[in-house]
Amino acid sequence: MPSKKKKSEYIPKRQNPNQARSTRSKRKQSVFLTWLLIFSAAGLFVVPTALFIVNSMNPHPAPVYAIAPIPVPIPTPTPAPTSPPRFPLEPSIDPMEGLVHSPLTGLPIPEEIGPLRPVAVVVNNHSRALPQSGIIDAELIYEVLSEGNITRLVAIHHELEAPMIGPVRSTRDYFADFAMDNDAIFAHHGGSPSGYVRLHLFNVDNLDGMALEGTTFWRDPERFRIPMLIEHSSFTSAERLESTIYNRNIRRERFEDDGIGFTFNQRGVPFEEIAMASGGQLRPCWALTVPFSVQYPRTFVYDPETMTYAAYNVHGPHIDRNIEDENEAQVRVTNILIQLTRMRVVDGDGRREVVTVGGGYGYLVTKGGIVNVRWTRASHDSPTRWFFMNGEPVILNPGQTWICVLADNLSIEVVTEAPELDEEIEETDE
Repeated sequence: MPSKKKKSEYIPKRQNPNQARSTRSKRKQSVFLTWLLIFSAAGLFVVPTALFIVNSMNPHPAPVYAIAPIPVPIPTPTPAPTSPPRFPLEPSIDPMEGLVHSPLTGLPIPEEIGPLRPVAVVVNNHSRALPQSGIIDAELIYEVLSEGNITRLVAIHHELEAPMIGPVRSTRDYFADFAMDNDAIFAHHGGSPSGYVRLHLFNVDNLDGMALEGTTFWRDPERFRIPMLIEHSSFTSAERLESTIYNRNIRRERFEDDGIGFTFNQRGVPFEEIAMASGGQLRPCWALTVPFSVQYPRTFVYDPETMTYAAYNVHGPHIDRNIEDENEAQVRVTNILIQLTRMRVVDGDGRREVVTVGGGYGYLVTKGGIVNVRWTRASHDSPTRWFFMNGEPVILNPGQTWICVLADNLSIEVVTEAPELDEEIEETDE
């Protein structure tokens, strides 16, 4: 049998066993280092790539390490604007453009009227003289006893526009004082001896119907042909008064700082606040009666809707003949001043001396209330000043004013409670 060929074997050289193990270890270390380098090189690429992918999937990863935050100053927030930004606006219309406040009413009047002198007209108040004309247009009205128990009015017109004023009657010396009180041009028809003395003594600009009848003054034909009404038939008008003033070259403009007029409540402060701070005693005043005489009492009744006082005489509502509408013809005023003073009868005809210079006490009635006041006047040709009891100037509410000059030994009558209204009872069918 053929003999089997033996596989050749590699028989290494004999060597030191420790040296062989050392050689194998070095080989393993070499292999390990090789793979370590490979994995390290791969890690330089793979790890950032993995982190990028993870960060993309989670935009706010939790921090691996706790890091103390760095303090950052917090800015103070800017406050929100309290009002919208201003932009150029069209100029607003001035409500007083072309107007001024009247020194006698505090109401707006044309600015060309403001510097003009008022015109005072003596108006007859006898029962037979009623109804009168033009008093509803007067900014200021004085009422006082003449002779006997009859009162007369002195109507002060600043914005002179009434088509008919009257009936015009004669003057007394204290009537002229009322005109001088307002630096007014004075219109009258005749006068008492003392009345003419006062006019000439103080050189009062006056228009007398005794000399100007037929031009400035005319007679109402309806009254003139009735004997008992002849003395109540003289009338004038704004147009005729203006024409005569112009033709006679009478000073038409007021002096600067003449001091005429009143202080008015232009801010709309409630009268209660003004009165409570005045030092006087404030009381409600729903109605007021001024007892000039038994035959000629003057009554005012408060209307809370219009905040004015309607005037009444012994015959009923005091109306103006110029106004056709009966509801609008009744005279209504915003303020009433009661001027208490000394007076006495000086002759057999019952004419009186009325003290208008010096001082005294009185009352202001307005907006449903009455309060004590006082008045002072330095001379006949200077204006009367009105004060509250604490010495502050009287403040009137804008509107017309009626001044009652009353003897200081008489007492006014005041109704302090509101009148009860009759309730209408509706009948229902059962």
